[in-house]
Amino acid sequence: MPLFDDVLELARWVLGHPLIRENYALGGGTWLMLRHPRKARLSTDVDVFSAREEVSSFKAMSELVESCKRDKIAYDIIRRGEHFCQMFIEYPNKGKPTKVDIGKIWHPVRIEYDEQLNCSVISPNDMAMEKLRCIVDRIEPTDLYDLSLLRDEYPSEFRNACMHLKTTAELEALIAAINRRLETLGEQGTKLGLDVAQKEWLLQKIPSMIQDLAGWSIK
Repeated sequence: MPLFDDVLELARWVLGHPLIRENYALGGGTWLMLRHPRKARLSTDVDVFSAREEVSSFKAMSELVESCKRDKIAYDIIRRGEHFCQMFIEYPNKGKPTKVDIGKIWHPVRIEYDEQLNCSVISPNDMAMEKLRCIVDRIEPTDLYDLSLLRDEYPSEFRNACMHLKTTAELEALIAAINRRLETLGEQGTKLGLDVAQKEWLLQKIPSMIQDLAGWSIK
């Protein structure tokens, strides 16, 4: 799959820079796509995260910029800051810019080395936690799809993340957010939409997931 190979090559290139390699790991929808290419939705951006407050995302982005300048790789900086940076990089293919986000996770996370992907990734438990929190704050059909896939592929990690949300009183807010989004599932969001087959799969999965969440919220 050319797209899969291109995104993986870019992720490895980003994570190959010293500051990023030592402090960041791959997360987001691309984490799911690369680990579960037959089930996950299409995701073409590369998201890397660090849980170390003292590490500057701007310095991490500066490493990428220096490499782009040295190797004559086209790039475009969209956002810059100490905690979040965003840029487009034409790598590995010229004329095909891909979005790269460099951000922070504000709690400790476990980093794993994925032997198949040959790069560092956020653990499934932390990936589920971040996706759950993302849905509470900003819910897209793609977020619901990712969450349903995480529940299928990592059931114990998904449950652990939900139990943590319960302790922070966010689990009921999550259930409410999912129900609100289901009412407008067909509306276009700000991210890549789902195809018909993915929407049908999602609608089959959502009822049992809400039932689980509701049951856990009252235990």
